[in-house]
Amino acid sequence: MTMEGTPARTAPAANAPQPRSRWKRLVALAIWAYLILIIALWLWMRSRGDRGPWATIFLFGPRWLCILPLALLVPLAAIWQRRLWWVLVIALAIAVVTLCGFRLNFPQPNAPYKLRIVTCNVDQQQYSAKALAELVRSLDPGIVALQECKQDPPPQVWPPGWNVVRFDELLVASPHPVTRADFATRPSIPNKPAVALYRVELPNGELQLFNLHLITPRPGLEAVLDSRRGIELAGLPALEEILRVRDDESQSLSHWVLQHPGPKIVVGDFNTPDDSVVFRRDWSGLSNAFATTGWGLGFTKFTETHGWIYGARIDHVLFSPPWSCVRAWVGPDIGSDHRPLVVDLR
Repeated sequence: MTMEGTPARTAPAANAPQPRSRWKRLVALAIWAYLILIIALWLWMRSRGDRGPWATIFLFGPRWLCILPLALLVPLAAIWQRRLWWVLVIALAIAVVTLCGFRLNFPQPNAPYKLRIVTCNVDQQQYSAKALAELVRSLDPGIVALQECKQDPPPQVWPPGWNVVRFDELLVASPHPVTRADFATRPSIPNKPAVALYRVELPNGELQLFNLHLITPRPGLEAVLDSRRGIELAGLPALEEILRVRDDESQSLSHWVLQHPGPKIVVGDFNTPDDSVVFRRDWSGLSNAFATTGWGLGFTKFTETHGWIYGARIDHVLFSPPWSCVRAWVGPDIGSDHRPLVVDLR
């Protein structure tokens, strides 16, 4: 019973959603959707990267962007869905390890090794000879392999008595005797060497070393990602064509390398991350030094676009038994747009 002139209050419906419960449901939905999105992106990249144009853009692009939603989801979960923290942790782990390529190997810094290799794309002489010389002196490698080396580096780069053999833009330097034995050209560019076989006379026997530089996808990516207009759909055919060329070249050159019998080491600028469909198809028969012993992201190539900097691990050292890898890491900046990759083998 109410007082005269006073309106009666209506009790809220028992099943009417309260603001707090509505927020909890929305946050829970967003958290689960983010986990599903991360898994879907990973599967999409693994199945279409270096094959389909959009997956390839993601493969070579700033993948760390997929972690940014956590900046919003973490505080929302702290307020509304603390019991779903574990979902965000799993999503973050999948994003960092599978999408961004973070390696969790535990290297052995003081483990003995027989051969230290340094490989780097020197970007058409856009490197510092002084920095390269200091790198060689400080690391004391058994082999240095350079790509896009249009001229012989100054003699003072190499310690006294080193042997240097350059073929086109592929160079190998070593304190051990080195000879070039064979080479293969790009299927798309007649007479242009893409990989050269060098024989290095180590104290315990001869080594087959393949120095390689595969074609870059950059022209196709730039045709789609216009610097002024953003996405340029008219550039998709150019990207699809260069993906076809890269597919043919990788398959052809991997067959050429693998047909050489005996133990081998393959180094150089593959212009391809190791989670590419094409890379896994053609080169998985060899062990990958950084993938098996490296720690961290291991980016060897950095790109800056409109103030955004992102990296990719596109330079690799691959090897077959009886070689095994002790340690792999990315060296310091020597002025090129690539960082040196340093590998200890035994």
